[in-house]
Amino acid sequence: MKIVFSLAAVGSFLTICPALPAGAGASSHTTYLYFPVEGNSLPELHSDMVRNGPTANGVRGYGVTSVDPGKRLDISACKKSGSYHFDVEFLIHLPKATNAAASSLSPRDRGMWMRFTQLEKKHEEPHRSIWMVCAADCERRLQAGGAQDCTSGQTKVRALWSQMIAECSPKQVAFDNAQRGIVGANPFIRQAAR
Repeated sequence: MKIVFSLAAVGSFLTICPALPAGAGASSHTTYLYFPVEGNSLPELHSDMVRNGPTANGVRGYGVTSVDPGKRLDISACKKSGSYHFDVEFLIHLPKATNAAASSLSPRDRGMWMRFTQLEKKHEEPHRSIWMVCAADCERRLQAGGAQDCTSGQTKVRALWSQMIAECSPKQVAFDNAQRGIVGANPFIRQAAR
């Protein structure tokens, strides 16, 4: 099950791991991936980004972060510790002008492009925070439920993952909807849309 959101989008990769020390919450790791954007003008960059950018829920986005439940369980670590925790890996896909595209832009246009990519990164990162609040809540429920063994722990993690998606996805969509005006008002977007 892959869940992604776009305008910017959200996501994470859930793995089932041995528990963290007492008091520890869900942990995370973020990887930024850049997709190449080409063009000799702002409208060409925008067009290429929309045409070739990453897809989220069937729609191309300026930035995309995917959510994918983990499929790994370290049985030996589970048997040693007897418990689990949520470990969330974020993959944030962002646009990056190729060297040729960046060098063909005027200093003014290059500045607009750079401010846009900074805005897009800044837009993606709160999605990660929203997911981590949801993951921390699931971590609390997981630890409070005390799995009987590795199999029941794995089953509980999968059930909590589904609950997290159901509870957190509307928050992600609401955030994207609230941000549309900010992204749409960006000078790069306004210039490229002419």
